[in-house]
Amino acid sequence: MVKLLTLVLLCATLLSCKKKSENDKSILYLTTSANDVYAFNLKDKKLLWHADSFNQIENDEVNFFTVDDKHLIKAYIDGSIIQYDKKTGNKVWEIKDTVSSDADLYNYNFTDVAFRLFYQYPLVENGNIIFANSHGEIKSINIATKKVNWVYHNPNIIYSSPKVVKNLVLVSLNGSMIAIDIKTGKKVSSVNYDENEPVTGEMMIDGGNIFTLSQNNLLSYFTPEYNSLWDFKADITSQSSTHNMLITDNAVYFGGSTLYAVDKEKGELLWKTELYKEDNALLSVAECDDGVMVSTRKEILKLDDEGKVIARKKLASEAYGILYHANNNYYYVRQNGVMYSIDADLKTETVFYKGINIDPEHRVDNTYMFAE
Repeated sequence: MVKLLTLVLLCATLLSCKKKSENDKSILYLTTSANDVYAFNLKDKKLLWHADSFNQIENDEVNFFTVDDKHLIKAYIDGSIIQYDKKTGNKVWEIKDTVSSDADLYNYNFTDVAFRLFYQYPLVENGNIIFANSHGEIKSINIATKKVNWVYHNPNIIYSSPKVVKNLVLVSLNGSMIAIDIKTGKKVSSVNYDENEPVTGEMMIDGGNIFTLSQNNLLSYFTPEYNSLWDFKADITSQSSTHNMLITDNAVYFGGSTLYAVDKEKGELLWKTELYKEDNALLSVAECDDGVMVSTRKEILKLDDEGKVIARKKLASEAYGILYHANNNYYYVRQNGVMYSIDADLKTETVFYKGINIDPEHRVDNTYMFAE
């Protein structure tokens, strides 16, 4: 009996260790509004590599990256897309997006619109990179050959990234959403948003379905066939954006001065909590075991499953960008250019790295992180 109990405990320990190691992250990647890119070893807090920013006059807002098996692919506001070796930071591949040669055929007027890549997460699908630009172009380019597979033209400035669901590329065009065949670039379908609820921010994909958040705080959930699952209208909020939205198994969290928790299946309000009254901003929402962690410019808050604030950490200098959860800690950058980590109880804050380039001349404070 003792031997059996020992064996059971040993197996449980091994399974627990295996689960822990599977969940552990070892590398953290970071970019900021200055558009430097960093890779850190999470265990020993060492910088592995750093790719300097460039053309800072134009590249003065954060743009995002995606990570695959070997590379980190980063978009820049000025139209550059660079593929870095994610182990060394060496530049592997680069393109500079420009207006397509056939753009004049469509007679869309972008004369007064600067050519930019706004808020792009470069999609990598089957050896192709898919993205959109401010002159209404959605593009697919073969990475190996740099040849353009297709370009879809539309008359709207695009402020968010395309998303892929099955064989469709979905793009939000402010007043509407369009679905494009991923192989041919041909329009498959489209749907108009309510004219009183324009959507300019990022759409979110979860379980193959779509979340959008309008400028007037209408949260919508629907299928790729545009079948509405539910809508939820927030009554009081500010600075609301899908960039600080969190979707979990059971709920959707979004807001600004007030944070809303909405049941993901039913679209019903679970709770709402006022985070601040003025002179502050919601930066990020991250998941924790028994609620959510919320970062504002001035403090970090821990809320339980009922929306009650159960812990808070006042910040000596203002936070800058997102709060990112990796392993048992939360990572964030402050306006002093220092990256910090803090435990889930908000009791132990430590300096992770000094010397993050945040460039005070940029237009919008933000960061983006990913760990693996």
